[in-house]
Amino acid sequence: MMRVVVILLLIWVIGMGGLSLYMHERESVQAMDNGEMMVQRTPEGIFGLDITLSFTAQPDSFGVKTDEKPTSLLVRLNGKEILRRHDEVAAGIPVLIEPVRGLVEGVNEFYVESSPASGEAPRAEAVRLRCFWDGKELIEHTYWTEAGPDISATFPINLRTDMQREGSHEP
Repeated sequence: MMRVVVILLLIWVIGMGGLSLYMHERESVQAMDNGEMMVQRTPEGIFGLDITLSFTAQPDSFGVKTDEKPTSLLVRLNGKEILRRHDEVAAGIPVLIEPVRGLVEGVNEFYVESSPASGEAPRAEAVRLRCFWDGKELIEHTYWTEAGPDISATFPINLRTDMQREGSHEP
């Protein structure tokens, strides 16, 4: 009987010790990953962004009611909000955001969310995003959507690759 208790206790100690060691190592690896992300460099120069919609965007009056005003156009860069419009955004007229802060060398992701005017018939729509670096167009993406009430799209941009392809922007 005593052997069974000792064996069970030994198994429990080994199991808990192994789990504890695993959790400790996991936290230290995550801390290193977060430290590496903080070291990412911001490219030099002035970045701009323009977004052109193929439809008139209006705040969604039928959306979920919150304390916030309804949004007609929302733009995020790497998860951080850089533009929120509550007014009507005309079709075909670029919305300019300059300067764009928060870009890092490597992969960046723009997220665009908008809602077409409620009176329009559902149809395929487009969102065009152009990124500028020191006034020169760096990259352009166009996203076509299926017919639906709201439009959301992500636009990845790899500044390391796109800057090399574009060449130097020195004056």
